Amino acid sequence: MTTTSNKPQTTTTTSASANGGNHLISSSGDRVPPIGGYQWPTDQTPGVMGLKNHGNTCFMNAVLQCLSHTDILAEYFVLDQYKADLKRRNKINSRKFGTKGELTEQLANVLKALWTCKNESDHSTSFKAVVDRYGSQFRSSTQHDAQEFLFWLLDKVHEDLNTATKRRYKSVKNNYGRPDE
Repeated sequence: MTTTSNKPQTTTTTSASANGGNHLISSSGDRVPPIGGYQWPTDQTPGVMGLKNHGNTCFMNAVLQCLSHTDILAEYFVLDQYKADLKRRNKINSRKFGTKGELTEQLANVLKALWTCKNESDHSTSFKAVVDRYGSQFRSSTQHDAQEFLFWLLDKVHEDLNTATKRRYKSVKNNYGRPDE
């Protein structure tokens, strides 16, 4: 006996419509409205844009393009779903970890710019400035490893959005009735 889930998927892709416009649509077929009533330019495809290179930031741009095309992440940031987590995190946790939301906000701005075809150099310049502020290893104009940057970026965004509270240690008995040692 096989069962299927009626749960809709949240995967998003771009699709050219019959009238030549482009729309962000989920794999379930639902159209995601453009941000703020923005109309997709008919001569451009959302999400298919380059980023300005600031020195040797190819490694950074490659990571941002990959994240931009990671459906669930793009949807989370482009549709501002991250803001609720950021607000909750700032209310629950102290701001001693992460970037106080700065890097997360700049990442969201870059992803929104890519998906609204409004990519201007100030988005990537602002993102690079925040990376320089919190990631001293990426300050120079030398080439870096994209995987290293990806790990660093995801760690900082995780710290910005992490809403976990400190949990108390709870002693658990093992199978023999003895306390956990």
